[in-house]
Amino acid sequence: MKRQKMSKKVVAITLEERKCLDLRLAGATYDQIAETLGLTDKKLAWRRLDSALRKTIAEPAEKVRRVELARLDAMLVGLWKPASEGHLGSIDRVLKIQERRAKLLGLDAPTKTALTDTSGKALAPALVMLPDDGRDGLFDDPDDGDNGGEPGKAVTRGDGRGRRPRA
Repeated sequence: MKRQKMSKKVVAITLEERKCLDLRLAGATYDQIAETLGLTDKKLAWRRLDSALRKTIAEPAEKVRRVELARLDAMLVGLWKPASEGHLGSIDRVLKIQERRAKLLGLDAPTKTALTDTSGKALAPALVMLPDDGRDGLFDDPDDGDNGGEPGKAVTRGDGRGRRPRA
């Protein structure tokens, strides 16, 4: 009985997350989403939306990763015996498959890279100027100090100074 109640709750939350995503894509503010769905506050609406976005990104990536790992495993099965008997071509392929598996699973340490010019000489660090902050406010956290994507309200910078959003 408890398991059935829990799964009903999970289903209800998942549906709520989907509604939050649909409302936000339609232009609703977090306050409007909370009011429409009967949520306690805009922060809960943001958390539901954040969860929905994470699921829509993470699930397909994880499925692709599992399929790719299964393919690599299938290739490895046919190469393992000749590789273990010393066949150099098979050993090379096994190592390539193992490298690819490690990359997919994130097992390798990050590779350190440096910017160089065409002669290979290291470039000095440079300050990169980005236009504005590049955010459209569509999926902003309502409590992070900005306007949560609501037009006409002042946006607060980290230093506390306000500015008007561009029209």
